[in-house]
Amino acid sequence: MEGCVAPDALARVLLGEADVPAWAAREGARVAVVDVRGNMTRKIVGARQVAAHEFLRSVDAYVAELSGVDAVVFHCQHSKVRGPMCAARFAERLREKSPESAVKVLVLTGGFIRFDHLFGTDPRLVVHA
Repeated sequence: MEGCVAPDALARVLLGEADVPAWAAREGARVAVVDVRGNMTRKIVGARQVAAHEFLRSVDAYVAELSGVDAVVFHCQHSKVRGPMCAARFAERLREKSPESAVKVLVLTGGFIRFDHLFGTDPRLVVHA
């Protein structure tokens, strides 16, 4: 796992703004957001929702599916347990299967709670699932 991404940085990436982190600065950069809280009623726009235990059971399928993106951002409610655990497992399996992979594996700082607090009123960033 490469580290964390701040909610405002992820928001800029999702909105396609110019001032983005280096890992998303390449034209056409693809970023996947993985919400391991399971099926929740509110989510980050475009996030894949899967419960952590289901993700861990199927991690190799997600590695195959997401190996072509530039970055994968994981989160759970607070990004303290499930999000970091799934990110670490994904990164481990990704490196085992594709040691040359350049995919950045990140965790959303503060989780969905922080992101929703900052951007919950912006329908371009948070939606009801």
